[in-house]
Amino acid sequence: MTTLLRPRYRVRPLPGRAATLLALSLLLAGAAAGPAAAQSLEVSEEVLPNGLRVLVAERHRVPRVFCAIFVGTGAAAEKSGKTGLAHLLEHMLFKGTRAIGVLDLGKDAGFIAKADTVMLEAYRLEQRARDARRRGLEPEKADVQAIERLRAEHKAIAAEQKKILRSEELWTMYLTNGGTALNASTGQDSTQYFVELPANKIELYFWLESDRLLNAVFREYYFEVDVVKEERRMRTESTPTGMVREEFGASFWGGHPYHRPVVGWMADLDVVTRQDAEDYFRLHYVPENMTAVFVGDAKPTDVFALARRYLGRLPRGTRAREAVVVPGPNPTGEKRMLAKAAAPDSVEIRWPAVATAHPDGYALDLLAEIFSGRSGRLYRRLVEEKKLALEADGSSSQSVYGGTFSVTGRPQKGVAHADLEAALLAEVAAAAEAPPEPAEWERVQNAMESRIVQGLESNQGVAFLLGRAAVAGDWREATRALERFRAVWPEDLPRVAKAYLTPSRKAVLHLVRDAAAGRGIGPGLADVGPGTPGAAPDVAKLEAAVARLEASWREVHPAARAGILERLRTAVGRLADERAKEAIEKRLQALEAKG
Repeated sequence: MTTLLRPRYRVRPLPGRAATLLALSLLLAGAAAGPAAAQSLEVSEEVLPNGLRVLVAERHRVPRVFCAIFVGTGAAAEKSGKTGLAHLLEHMLFKGTRAIGVLDLGKDAGFIAKADTVMLEAYRLEQRARDARRRGLEPEKADVQAIERLRAEHKAIAAEQKKILRSEELWTMYLTNGGTALNASTGQDSTQYFVELPANKIELYFWLESDRLLNAVFREYYFEVDVVKEERRMRTESTPTGMVREEFGASFWGGHPYHRPVVGWMADLDVVTRQDAEDYFRLHYVPENMTAVFVGDAKPTDVFALARRYLGRLPRGTRAREAVVVPGPNPTGEKRMLAKAAAPDSVEIRWPAVATAHPDGYALDLLAEIFSGRSGRLYRRLVEEKKLALEADGSSSQSVYGGTFSVTGRPQKGVAHADLEAALLAEVAAAAEAPPEPAEWERVQNAMESRIVQGLESNQGVAFLLGRAAVAGDWREATRALERFRAVWPEDLPRVAKAYLTPSRKAVLHLVRDAAAGRGIGPGLADVGPGTPGAAPDVAKLEAAVARLEASWREVHPAARAGILERLRTAVGRLADERAKEAIEKRLQALEAKG
């Protein structure tokens, strides 16, 4: 075995965990760093009396600040029968507050109460109809008629309510004050709300965000549930591989909380109520479960003072949040799935790996880098040398409660899926036998260091690094990535391969192309508009989405067409460019005329 020396590097000593100011110095060697050979990032921290953590990273290059609030809850914190609530709440927090988004608060409350009464009765009858079908019976005709009447009544209530609403008021307030990138996202572990603003508008941010956390009103709830259902249909059920990927993920994770899709199961979305959403909100959206991050032209003392004044008003939670239950990694054998879809043939082999806080995650990331890209082992050996695959890649991912390691490939015409699987496993086995050669080791280290530096180039990138590390348990880990990667020895790679990438722990997916297996809306059409109400669409992306829809209109399932058009029109309605709005609407009308 060739003995490899650890590359030389310098790491600035890190202060203790109790420090409120952390200076990160990235001292990269030679050409690997290029012009970014020395970057520094100072992060200041204050924890408010109510438990909310505030982080400020000063960067005075431009007079703007990226502002974000990370809430430590996502799909993993949901309960059986109530999936999709974390994502649904992301939508609801753009619906306004007692002060924003409404003209008459009294009338609004009345509409909300009426909608609850009507929809809870509709839910009760729909559940009775489902119970009948499970027993092989037809639902009572009176129930079916009552459901239709109640749904129509709710639609009429929503139409009247819209007359007193200003649905885009939050976005408009940010936009008119120089705000950009207003949006939110939900994952398995966290939900984050963010916007970039001029440096002199930070107090506006504190007022608006503290208001929607203190005084959120879940208006148009049942309408938004239907929006989320349509999002699920469009992004999962109507795409060629959406359901395959969802089912493979559920099988892979088994009893682990990550088996739940972030968008929720459709059966759960059929029954979750506004009260369910409010209960979830009160339980998880508490200051001790939040981290506010500010990156840009801001002084920590100023930000902390505003945080105490506004976010300090948030009351601590009154109920203890239940711990997320994570089963131990004890697979009894490999799992296999054979699926057919209107998509290219492919093979994926996936193993359960380690969580974010685990030190072996860094070695697994470097092993994935060994396999990845056109200069990686899988592409060179399986695509270029052996001509077994059209594409081949590796990936490593860590989250708060677990992680994955995968190798994937698309077989060449005439190559059996089993043969490509065997070739992928042979490369994994080879990596478990010997450390990488010096040139390969240098390549992956340079690539990883470059990626770390690139992640620090934008204010948004820094904010997400800090926020996600905070959700995982310690925001300081975001500043230690380079140190952690440089602490990995070449011999660590075969060690982690042997420890985690074993035959009994793997899950295998063989996807076989079959045009008759089902037709979806085509690649890329999931992004037909902003995923979160209130976000401004990009004209170019919107036009590209329409073009993809035009090209694949006949392949789109008829049941999905109306929903896709509605989503596109929602995005078009937010365009400021009237000429673009008119042009895109004409194209949508032409599609609609095709039937």
